[in-house]
Amino acid sequence: MADEPVVRCADCLTMLAEPPNTPLERRIPCPECGSKARSYAIALTAALMMQPDMAQPGMAQPEIASEARVVSAEASLADAGLSLEWLRLSSGGAWMVRVYDRDGEFIDGSIQDDPQDAILAVSERLLPPSDQAH
Repeated sequence: MADEPVVRCADCLTMLAEPPNTPLERRIPCPECGSKARSYAIALTAALMMQPDMAQPGMAQPEIASEARVVSAEASLADAGLSLEWLRLSSGGAWMVRVYDRDGEFIDGSIQDDPQDAILAVSERLLPPSDQAH
């Protein structure tokens, strides 16, 4: 049985007690910032097989090319009070980034072959357009 998506204000990330399919015209403005824009997080479950030579969650962050866009995306997520956890799924394989809120609750993640693509994917979903890396 799948959990309901978590509904958040897309501008300030406040959790909202609102069904995910509420039409724009029937949404109540966010009590924190007044926005009617929404962001949705859906919980997924996956099974991973780990080998001893694989990177461990919470250990050193992967070496990412020093492109300003990626650095800006990570800084913007940190400024929003979010923390990141990295995992390499296999030696030379895809990267998984998990994003947690201030309370340590998982809110989003991405699996990509390139860590830059993973961090940019979550920043595009979680940050307001003005805070996204360019």
